[in-house]
Amino acid sequence: MNIQDIADFIDLVKNPAKYEKVLQNLKDEQGRLNKVIETVGKVSEIEKLKKELEAKFSSVDSDYKTKKEALEATYVAKIKKVECLQVKLEDEVKKATAAITEAEAKELSANALAASFAGRDKKLSAAEKEVAALRLELSTSLAEYNEKIAKLKAVMV
Repeated sequence: MNIQDIADFIDLVKNPAKYEKVLQNLKDEQGRLNKVIETVGKVSEIEKLKKELEAKFSSVDSDYKTKKEALEATYVAKIKKVECLQVKLEDEVKKATAAITEAEAKELSANALAASFAGRDKKLSAAEKEVAALRLELSTSLAEYNEKIAKLKAVMV
């Protein structure tokens, strides 16, 4: 032991309140240090969790961007396909409308032609009856002329 230690021990015996106060300060400082150590541990744990969350966030963000780009590409392709189909449909509708218009015109023409045939048919029927009557009249007239010629030949011979 050295002299200073002995002097401190004697002072401790004579003035214990001073050393109790110093001892209390040391205990308080030890408690504060323990709390700081706990806080530092918690902070390091929080930092670790923060890094994990940032890694997960960046992973999720990159997945989101990738999926978003893929969906946008698919969407654009489908829009183009729909537009192409719409153009084809419009062309088909135009063709169908033109075909319907043409068919209606042909139907009107056919109806007019059928009506004209019906009128001609009536005229032809009437003309056939007239021709039949004229044939009958002609054949009777021819028969009469042949009789008269035969009589004239008989008289002239």
